[in-house]
Amino acid sequence: MGMEEYGEQKTNAEKTEKGYSLIQIILGVIMLYIGLHHLPAATEVDTVATTISEETAAETAPLPSEESDPCPNGAAYYLYVAGIVLLVANLVSIVSHISKYLAMRDGKVDCGEKCGLGILSFASFGMVIADIVMLIWGSVLV
Repeated sequence: MGMEEYGEQKTNAEKTEKGYSLIQIILGVIMLYIGLHHLPAATEVDTVATTISEETAAETAPLPSEESDPCPNGAAYYLYVAGIVLLVANLVSIVSHISKYLAMRDGKVDCGEKCGLGILSFASFGMVIADIVMLIWGSVLV
Protein backbone atom coordinates (compact mmCIF):
# COMPACT_ATOMS: atom_id res chain seq x y z
CA MET A 1 0.00 0.00 0.00
CA GLY A 2 2.89 2.39 0.72
CA MET A 3 4.46 1.86 -2.71
CA GLU A 4 1.16 2.54 -4.49
CA GLU A 5 0.78 5.86 -2.70
CA TYR A 6 4.38 6.79 -3.51
CA GLY A 7 3.86 5.99 -7.20
CA GLU A 8 0.66 8.00 -7.28
CA GLN A 9 2.33 10.97 -5.58
CA LYS A 10 5.24 10.80 -8.02
CA THR A 11 2.85 10.76 -10.99
CA ASN A 12 0.88 13.72 -9.60
CA ALA A 13 4.10 15.65 -8.98
CA GLU A 14 5.24 15.06 -12.56
CA LYS A 15 1.88 16.26 -13.92
CA THR A 16 2.03 19.37 -11.73
CA GLU A 17 5.58 20.12 -12.86
CA LYS A 18 4.63 19.78 -16.53
CA GLY A 19 1.65 22.10 -16.04
CA TYR A 20 3.80 24.64 -14.21
CA SER A 21 6.41 24.56 -16.98
CA LEU A 22 3.72 25.07 -19.62
CA ILE A 23 2.32 28.06 -17.71
CA GLN A 24 5.85 29.50 -17.35
CA ILE A 25 6.45 29.17 -21.11
CA ILE A 26 3.15 30.90 -21.89
CA LEU A 27 3.94 33.72 -19.43
CA GLY A 28 7.45 34.06 -20.86
CA VAL A 29 6.10 34.43 -24.40
CA ILE A 30 3.51 36.99 -23.25
CA MET A 31 6.12 38.97 -21.30
CA LEU A 32 8.51 38.93 -24.26
CA TYR A 33 5.78 40.10 -26.65
CA ILE A 34 4.59 42.93 -24.39
CA GLY A 35 8.17 44.01 -23.68
CA LEU A 36 9.05 44.10 -27.38
CA HIS A 37 5.84 45.93 -28.21
CA HIS A 38 6.47 48.69 -25.67
CA LEU A 39 10.24 49.14 -26.02
CA PRO A 40 11.14 52.59 -27.32
CA ALA A 41 12.06 52.84 -30.98
CA ALA A 42 15.79 53.00 -31.60
CA THR A 43 17.02 56.40 -32.67
CA GLU A 44 19.40 56.64 -35.57
CA VAL A 45 22.71 58.35 -34.91
CA ASP A 46 24.40 60.43 -37.59
CA THR A 47 27.89 58.99 -37.91
CA VAL A 48 29.08 61.60 -40.44
CA ALA A 49 29.20 64.48 -37.97
CA THR A 50 32.02 63.76 -35.55
CA THR A 51 31.89 66.98 -33.53
CA ILE A 52 28.80 68.79 -32.38
CA SER A 53 28.87 72.05 -30.53
CA GLU A 54 26.47 72.72 -27.66
CA GLU A 55 24.60 75.31 -29.73
CA THR A 56 24.12 72.93 -32.64
CA ALA A 57 23.04 70.14 -30.33
CA ALA A 58 20.51 72.40 -28.60
CA GLU A 59 19.07 73.49 -31.94
CA THR A 60 18.83 70.04 -33.52
CA ALA A 61 17.98 67.89 -30.50
CA PRO A 62 14.26 67.18 -30.36
CA LEU A 63 12.54 67.27 -27.04
CA PRO A 64 11.67 63.81 -25.74
CA SER A 65 8.05 62.98 -26.27
CA GLU A 66 5.71 60.51 -24.67
CA GLU A 67 5.62 58.55 -27.93
CA SER A 68 9.37 57.91 -27.96
CA ASP A 69 9.32 55.94 -24.68
CA PRO A 70 5.92 54.66 -23.61
CA CYS A 71 7.42 53.12 -20.43
CA PRO A 72 9.98 55.57 -19.04
CA ASN A 73 10.38 53.58 -15.80
CA GLY A 74 11.97 50.60 -17.60
CA ALA A 75 9.07 48.18 -17.25
CA ALA A 76 9.13 47.31 -20.96
CA TYR A 77 12.81 46.41 -20.80
CA TYR A 78 12.17 44.32 -17.68
CA LEU A 79 9.37 42.41 -19.41
CA TYR A 80 11.62 41.82 -22.41
CA VAL A 81 14.57 40.51 -20.37
CA ALA A 82 12.44 38.55 -17.89
CA GLY A 83 10.54 36.91 -20.76
CA ILE A 84 13.79 35.75 -22.32
CA VAL A 85 15.08 34.47 -18.97
CA LEU A 86 11.84 32.54 -18.35
CA LEU A 87 11.99 30.94 -21.77
CA VAL A 88 15.67 29.99 -21.42
CA ALA A 89 15.12 28.62 -17.90
CA ASN A 90 12.27 26.44 -19.09
CA LEU A 91 14.28 25.29 -22.12
CA VAL A 92 17.09 24.19 -19.79
CA SER A 93 14.54 22.42 -17.58
CA ILE A 94 13.00 20.60 -20.54
CA VAL A 95 16.42 19.53 -21.85
CA SER A 96 17.36 18.35 -18.35
CA HIS A 97 14.22 16.23 -18.00
CA ILE A 98 14.61 14.71 -21.45
CA SER A 99 18.26 13.93 -20.72
CA LYS A 100 17.37 12.25 -17.43
CA TYR A 101 14.74 10.17 -19.20
CA LEU A 102 17.17 9.14 -21.93
CA ALA A 103 19.93 8.36 -19.42
CA MET A 104 17.64 6.17 -17.30
CA ARG A 105 16.09 4.43 -20.28
CA ASP A 106 18.66 1.61 -20.28
CA GLY A 107 18.51 1.20 -16.49
CA LYS A 108 21.96 2.49 -15.58
CA VAL A 109 23.76 5.81 -15.85
CA ASP A 110 27.36 5.62 -17.08
CA CYS A 111 30.12 8.17 -16.48
CA GLY A 112 29.46 10.32 -19.56
CA GLU A 113 25.75 10.51 -18.86
CA LYS A 114 26.43 11.39 -15.24
CA CYS A 115 28.76 14.22 -16.34
CA GLY A 116 26.15 15.59 -18.75
CA LEU A 117 23.42 15.40 -16.12
CA GLY A 118 25.71 17.19 -13.66
CA ILE A 119 26.29 20.02 -16.14
CA LEU A 120 22.55 20.31 -16.76
CA SER A 121 21.87 20.32 -13.01
CA PHE A 122 24.37 23.15 -12.59
CA ALA A 123 22.71 25.05 -15.46
CA SER A 124 19.30 24.50 -13.84
CA PHE A 125 20.66 25.90 -10.57
CA GLY A 126 21.94 28.95 -12.48
CA MET A 127 18.50 29.46 -13.98
CA VAL A 128 16.94 29.32 -10.49
CA ILE A 129 19.34 32.08 -9.41
CA ALA A 130 18.41 34.07 -12.54
CA ASP A 131 14.70 33.66 -11.72
CA ILE A 132 15.30 34.98 -8.19
CA VAL A 133 17.22 37.96 -9.60
CA MET A 134 14.36 38.67 -12.04
CA LEU A 135 11.88 38.51 -9.16
CA ILE A 136 13.88 41.01 -7.10
CA TRP A 137 14.42 43.29 -10.12
CA GLY A 138 10.70 43.25 -10.90
CA SER A 139 9.83 43.97 -7.27
CA VAL A 140 12.17 46.97 -7.16
CA LEU A 141 11.05 48.26 -10.55
CA VAL A 142 7.36 48.16 -9.84
